[in-house]
Amino acid sequence: MSEALAGITFLALANGAPDIITAIVAGTSSSATTALIPFGSLFGAALFSMAFILSAVIRCSSEGLKLNMRETLLPLGFYLFGTLYLLVVSFAFQEMNLAIAIVFLCLYPGLVLVELGTSWWWCLRRGGRRGGVTSRRSRRSS
Repeated sequence: MSEALAGITFLALANGAPDIITAIVAGTSSSATTALIPFGSLFGAALFSMAFILSAVIRCSSEGLKLNMRETLLPLGFYLFGTLYLLVVSFAFQEMNLAIAIVFLCLYPGLVLVELGTSWWWCLRRGGRRGGVTSRRSRRSS
């Protein structure tokens, strides 16, 4: 299993479980303002991860990180698409319904399937080698 696939499946599920529970509880509330909590929670968690956690990882890496652009751009592209879709739906319909939820639910399996396909394809092209995010120190020692 590639590092990217592990990141978008197991790590994402473990990290997102509290957000899912919060979203379900807030979404079933009768209060209109309480139903907005999941939006702030989900985007706040993503911004926190990007701003603080990613910057701390980069700062603590003594020799910098080299990004595998394929594994970086794929989840980022899906995230941006989901964000843009949410903006368009919010302004166009000003309400959420089952059809909109189904599109959102299809984003995640779509990401996993595209990651599996691209990992398999790149593995074939490179003769079995996988890429990933590596530090310069680990590349020198190998």
